[in-house]
Order: sequence, then structure tokens, then C-alpha cells
Amino acid sequence: MLAGQQLARVLGLLQPLMQRAYQQRAQVAVLGFSGRDARLHLAVSAARPAGSRALADWLRSIDAGGGTPLAEGVRHAGALLEHAARINPAQRRWLWLFTDGRCDDAPPAPNAADVRIVVDCEHQRIALGRCLALAQRWRADYRSPDDLLDDQAM
Repeated sequence: MLAGQQLARVLGLLQPLMQRAYQQRAQVAVLGFSGRDARLHLAVSAARPAGSRALADWLRSIDAGGGTPLAEGVRHAGALLEHAARINPAQRRWLWLFTDGRCDDAPPAPNAADVRIVVDCEHQRIALGRCLALAQRWRADYRSPDDLLDDQAM
């Protein structure tokens, strides 16, 4: 995710997603995973507006590099989604996975996600196509960062 400033681009895309969640009075959580572990950057809470200080603070805390422990991140996301399902079963739960697909594991999709979207952030001369394969395996929507610039995709 560090190649080609992909992380910076993803962080820029998160702002309008968070603004839309704020307008819909949705709850959100943000997990990041790099190196060897997954880390909760924003615990499940009401979405904040795009210009808020809280949003800016957690955006600064997200990093990348050192490999992608995708399975650990997806397990953690699945646990958050399952907890949300127990608290409010009628609520729709969305999982947005921003990844470059440069990992060795291919975890199963979290069952508690009603909507799954894999955003392909791979930016290499030779594309591996792992994000598309993961989206197909998960029966998820497959998007590129450019797709997200279209308001219809968010």
C-alpha cells in the first residue's frame, strides 16, 4: 500500500465515505492491518463528519507496510460485525476492504457482513489480480479507487 502513494489515496477516499456515513447517522469502525497485526483505529461509534478533528486524528494513525496480515484483519472485522449483529440484528452491516492484495492468505468472508466491497488498491507494474479473485470468492462487489470517485459507488 505504500507503493505509488496508495495509502494516501485510500485515506483521501475514506473521508467522503465517512461523510456519507455521518449523513446517514451510521455507525462505523476502522481497522488497519500491516506488519504482523490488525489494529482497531476507530472503535464502533457514530460516524464523524469529514472535517472533524476526531476523523483527522484517526486518519493520521493509519499506516501500512511490512506485509499484510489479511486473515487477522478479516477475523477482527468479522468479530466486530458479529457483535454488531447481536446488538442490532436489523441493521445492515457493510464491510469495505481496501487492500493491494499483496498477501499470502485468502481468508473466508465474514458471514455477518451483509454487503462486502473489495477495493483493489494494487498499484504495481505487474498486477497479481488477487483482489479480484478475493472479491469473486467472497461474492463481493469489486471496485478500484477510481470507481469510488463516482458518487454512485459510495
